[in-house]
Amino acid sequence: IGGNQAVLWLADRLNFWNQEVRHQILLSLKLCGYHAQDEQIARVKEEIKDAVDNAAWCMSALRDLGDDNTRLDRLKSFLGTEIDQNRERVFHLLSLIYDAQQIRLVHHNFKSGSTDGKAYALELIDLFIEPELKVLLIPLLDDLTLAQCLKRLDPYCPQQHLNLEGRLKDIVNRQPAKIDRWAKACALHAFPSLPSPTVADELVATLCHPDPLLRETAAS
Repeated sequence: IGGNQAVLWLADRLNFWNQEVRHQILLSLKLCGYHAQDEQIARVKEEIKDAVDNAAWCMSALRDLGDDNTRLDRLKSFLGTEIDQNRERVFHLLSLIYDAQQIRLVHHNFKSGSTDGKAYALELIDLFIEPELKVLLIPLLDDLTLAQCLKRLDPYCPQQHLNLEGRLKDIVNRQPAKIDRWAKACALHAFPSLPSPTVADELVATLCHPDPLLRETAAS
């Protein structure tokens, strides 16, 4: 459709509750050549901080799930995908408040996967990204272990350390805007593998969930 009114309507919905719709809104804004102005810049920065916080939450979930239970492998795979998607969202959001060509260059070098490419991407970020965002972006994009990244982000995105059952419950109860429904389904599927499995309140509550995927997974 295009037009200034349509673009502003989309910009007001950057934090829409549905992940897929939110992603399409962001892509549409990029296609329209939208560049945030005035108070919209602060809103985009908040969305960037939220994406980094969500990535940190996924990292803390991966840490808490551990490596001993193969029934959690699919859930951990989904959480890894969520981290990647939040990184991508950060790049898209940055292009709304910084020069889009510069952000594409950073993105291209980061996606190259090479040590030199990532190092160059980090150098570019250090050159032109504001300090308040730089302290969030560099740990997220640098080659760090989960523990190292969480430690660097802790002053800005502190995360809980939960036992396995607590983390599975946390995933099931996570806001839909912040996690894919398939990750929730995997968490529900993992409850019987707990050392002392019980019928968690989350399983019972999900039996009445409007999403058939989650409802049927809880029933099984």
